[in-house]
Amino acid sequence: IEKYQDRVFFGIDIVVTDHPRKTKEWLTSIIMCYRNMLEKEEYYCKVGDDVDYVFNGLNLDKGVLKKIYYTNAEKFLSF
Repeated sequence: IEKYQDRVFFGIDIVVTDHPRKTKEWLTSIIMCYRNMLEKEEYYCKVGDDVDYVFNGLNLDKGVLKKIYYTNAEKFLSF
């Protein structure tokens, strides 16, 4: 990711439906799992109903994160 940091965008592929489980809190939790993967060295992510798993994150620096979250998409979408 660091080598090709100018080619990476942040995005998610969650299908949002009216299923009772897919609350605002659930969606926020899933998005934060993805962000924490990029931002932290180690992070917790709730998988299933009761279990929090510990994962190793990428711990990317702020400059790379800014490109992934904002700058790369801005460049790509500018005409």
